[in-house]
Amino acid sequence: MHPDLTSAGALAERFRKQATALGPDVFIGHDDESFSGSAVRDLLDEKTETYGKAGIGPGDFVGAYSWPPADFVTDFYAVLGLGGTVVPLPRTLSGWELERLDTVGHLTCLTSPSDSLLTLGDDSFTTSSRRLSRCARHRPTAPTGAATGQLTSGTTRSQKLALRPASALAAEASGYHRALALTPEELVLCPVPLHHAYGFGVGVVSAALYGVPVRYSAKLQPRQLLRSMEQGRPVLLASVSPMLRLLAESMGEQSSPPHAVRLLYGGMPLDRRTAEKVSSVLGAPIGQIYGTTESGPVCVTTPGDWNTTVRALGPPLPGVSLSLDDAGFIVVRSPMMMLGYARDGALDEDSVPHDGFVTGDLGRRTEDGLTIVGRAATSINVAGAKVSPEEVEAVLLEHPDVGSCLVHGVEDGRLGQRVAAVVTPETVDLRKLEQFCRERLSPPWLPQVFSAVATLETTSTGKVVRRLVEH
Repeated sequence: MHPDLTSAGALAERFRKQATALGPDVFIGHDDESFSGSAVRDLLDEKTETYGKAGIGPGDFVGAYSWPPADFVTDFYAVLGLGGTVVPLPRTLSGWELERLDTVGHLTCLTSPSDSLLTLGDDSFTTSSRRLSRCARHRPTAPTGAATGQLTSGTTRSQKLALRPASALAAEASGYHRALALTPEELVLCPVPLHHAYGFGVGVVSAALYGVPVRYSAKLQPRQLLRSMEQGRPVLLASVSPMLRLLAESMGEQSSPPHAVRLLYGGMPLDRRTAEKVSSVLGAPIGQIYGTTESGPVCVTTPGDWNTTVRALGPPLPGVSLSLDDAGFIVVRSPMMMLGYARDGALDEDSVPHDGFVTGDLGRRTEDGLTIVGRAATSINVAGAKVSPEEVEAVLLEHPDVGSCLVHGVEDGRLGQRVAAVVTPETVDLRKLEQFCRERLSPPWLPQVFSAVATLETTSTGKVVRRLVEH
């Protein structure tokens, strides 16, 4: 992206120009509602004027509900253009969760649907579809230079707010555009949450800044996605591995795969069995994204042969470098890097990644490239052997009867910990599964406890929430 487009105001203006250029053509859609480029531009202009009158500016932390999509995207660019910092929030945020966010980042304002009961205070301004409320406790602080404050997933530890500047978003948009060859002739289907770094980066940042139409979904609706794929227009589906598995199963006896579809997954690895099934049923090339909330996208594999895609991470995006430290952690240096974490409405200077960001992901270099073998936070210590739950889970998912799984450690007085495996559905034959694992795993990695349940608690993207099972 042109260097002049790395300021917050320049990005907001670029988005407006893309919406204007699309005119009557659809720019943002969700479920059964669509907004033309002209409608998106008008919504952006209305919010920019209203939020400006409300005093939004540098130093403000503005929480923005990430649904409906047209409102969220225009909220984001309106606040960005005014110099504020946007904090994307889950679309199902409760009042209790909103209060809990106060321990992560001090929101000074909140944009929410006009019919929402949740506000930060009585001081409010309204647009045709949104309400902006100001917090009575928190006031704008000294500007941090951040365009966004994105919540980390918190699936294995407490949430934090990663602050990223406009220049990082510009580099992210350009990186995705080059790696995925996005064009306005293609339709991006995005059934992943917009407040997550993956959905936010592909849809709200890259597609929006390059004028690529996006259709969002609040939840995975396989039939609706398939209908969108069958309209004859080239499609890029940004998804995660559990969603791809469900989509392939939903095709059933369909005689022919959709036309000109490319598949993309991120957030978690794609096991080989699922990759092969999805590729054979949908007849589509598969690509992957590896990244973190703190660093933005790191590696992007252009959709291609699934057998190559699942072997290792793809090439780093321009300007990104990867290394392994002495403990085997992946270290990222990138122009898309966060400034640091927020603390009390300001930048926590102790969290600034001066020497690169240590991801917490354990990596290994193979003949195929760099692969992720697990996370240190979830590692299981079996008599001194460090077992990666993710590697054991990859074996479990190769079994044809296993739908999803979770591997975790249980306390053991002699070994320290033992490996335990929970699988779905509850009808899995555990004796056969144990034998399946014995043929593939060495003793420290072999689960000593097997159980089968109907479902496992997951995040909105299908990732199992480990802390709900382990504690």
